[in-house]
Amino acid sequence: MKQINRLPKLPKKILVEIKKADSGDFLAYIPEFDIFTEADNPAHLILQVNDLIYAYFDVPKKYQAQLHFFPPLEVLEDLWGIREVKLPKVQFSSFYTPNSHLLQCV
Repeated sequence: MKQINRLPKLPKKILVEIKKADSGDFLAYIPEFDIFTEADNPAHLILQVNDLIYAYFDVPKKYQAQLHFFPPLEVLEDLWGIREVKLPKVQFSSFYTPNSHLLQCV
């Protein structure tokens, strides 16, 4: 796990803004880096946000299985019924399980 800390481009926290578009799609925007992604539902949006982070910050494939963005369940539940939500900054090293390093909103 120590090698993950050697990813110089990867910040410790990222602010993710999520908005439901008039079309019904979900948009995720990371304003600090002016990057975004979209999906047709919140579950797919989580995958898209992870992919966006991996690609933008050049996270090697061998580390991707150890790094995951996943908002709290209550945020996901809110996404199904509200127009816009702003997620707090994400702490990349806040939660650890034996096989993965989860990114969790703090």
